[in-house]
Amino acid sequence: MVILGDKVTLFMRVRKWKVRKILNSKGEEAIEVEINGVRGSAPSGTSRSKYEVSPYPKGGIEESIKELKRILSSLRGDIDPLEVEEELIEKRDKLGGNGLLSLSIALYKADAKDIGEPLWKYLSSRFGTKPSLPIPLENVIGGGKHGGYTDIQEFLIYDRDFFYLASIYREIEGSCLTLESAKSLPMRTEEILGLLNRYKVGKGIDVAAGEMFRDGVYYWEREGVVRDTDSQLDYMEAIIKDYGLSYVEDPFHEDDFDTFLKLQRRVDAIIVGDDLFSTHEKRLRRGIGGIIIKYNQRGSILETVETVKKAKSLGMKIIVSHRSGETEDEFLSHFAVAMGADFAKIGAAGIRIVRINELLRIYETFQ
Repeated sequence: MVILGDKVTLFMRVRKWKVRKILNSKGEEAIEVEINGVRGSAPSGTSRSKYEVSPYPKGGIEESIKELKRILSSLRGDIDPLEVEEELIEKRDKLGGNGLLSLSIALYKADAKDIGEPLWKYLSSRFGTKPSLPIPLENVIGGGKHGGYTDIQEFLIYDRDFFYLASIYREIEGSCLTLESAKSLPMRTEEILGLLNRYKVGKGIDVAAGEMFRDGVYYWEREGVVRDTDSQLDYMEAIIKDYGLSYVEDPFHEDDFDTFLKLQRRVDAIIVGDDLFSTHEKRLRRGIGGIIIKYNQRGSILETVETVKKAKSLGMKIIVSHRSGETEDEFLSHFAVAMGADFAKIGAAGIRIVRINELLRIYETFQ
């Protein structure tokens, strides 16, 4: 039996299932698993760390689908989704991280549906976490590898008022050209930061500095500047203080723990690691302000939860985040609430409204 709060339920049964190919927000092939009438799928990224698990096995998406069908055919009788995922982690090389995640997400959703619990409440009960409502963190102006004019990949705003954030996005003039439906403006970094300073919201950037880093220096190609590590550090400190930034993600490359720590000691802003940590508990370091949590970097929900718990024990802020190759799955919104995340990084428009609107619904009913 599984005990959830004051409810007791038998293990679930897979009554019907289907595995199909769908398209993500970049027009790439993705996997969707449907179990008992609910669906699970996982995103894929554009800017990727070398420490992430592979989304698909050596045989690609077709091999993953073949293995998923074999596994689902074998799931007879009463099962516990958590135990299924735990067993399949050992076989992840045959499924790929996205194959395993699509199956796990569908199983957790189906179990929550059978029990009649909101998904966020089910997840917090299963994983022993304390739920809370995260602050929406939205990418409103983009650049870098996602497209656009700036070397910095994302210019971010945050506030608990979803509709105020949406009004800022609408007010910013520019075409929706980046992979995350962020506005693309023909401005330099400082001009964009000055523009965002007009609004009374929290402000931040995702530098995605790993994409700039080659041969020991950072190439700001659109701005025609090359910075070594010390000048990159000084520049980050300067724009944080000059423009009142309170959130800075990946200001240095994915192996430079020391400079992350130096910047965190110099400023009041939350310095956040994405590629630096790659959602892996073994890469965590005390002293860095926050961690991006992307469950498809880790390739399983169970291991992602372990990373969240360890990061919290180190006093780090938790930022549950989407990827640039998103699907219509709303699981991320429930997962962010269940984990008690400080922020939910959920874009601003386009396909991102799937998660934004789901968070709005959860905000309405949370208790």
